[in-house]
Amino acid sequence: MLRTRTIDTLALVVLLFAPLLCAADLSSYRGFQFEMSLSAAVKQSGMDISSIKTIHQRPAQIQELAWIPDTSGRMDPVQQVNLYLLQWPAVSNSCRL
Repeated sequence: MLRTRTIDTLALVVLLFAPLLCAADLSSYRGFQFEMSLSAAVKQSGMDISSIKTIHQRPAQIQELAWIPDTSGRMDPVQQVNLYLLQWPAVSNSCRL
């Protein structure tokens, strides 16, 4: 009886924690990461800095980089990746009296 309860408990724990063992890191994709700088994204894509298009200027600058991955003869379901880069202006937090 005690042995069956122990096995059942162990099986339940394994089933509950199994998805955590193979969880993917969703903060990066093909070398691109969240909070990546503009120059690092351009370098990772292998594109020229002139291919960046500014979409919006104020209050924050939004830029778009359309990247077409190099498939090198293999089938790839991804045809184009649009990276949107957001830059907020530096905010001064000073107090005037």
